[in-house]
Amino acid sequence: MAASDPLFARQAAILLSNTEALADARRLSAQLIEVLNNRDIIGQAKGVLIARGAVDDQAAFAMLATASQRSNTKLTEVARRVIASAISRNSGRSGT
Repeated sequence: MAASDPLFARQAAILLSNTEALADARRLSAQLIEVLNNRDIIGQAKGVLIARGAVDDQAAFAMLATASQRSNTKLTEVARRVIASAISRNSGRSGT
């Protein structure tokens, strides 16, 4: 049994390392999905601001960033509020 102890320890170490690598990959995947979703949300909000008169996408982003800093709110939350406001306005115009 003494000869198998180092083999078992090596296999256990490999299993632990693989489990940690899988967990890291899943975390990274979830973070990337969140980043892509946030990017879309910010892009939509920039579009709303451009439609409301912002000069370009850089100016629209600056408006979002300024509002985020002033309100101490995450940029994506500010963007969600801009989108919700636009949806609310459009719903009011269509009479629904």
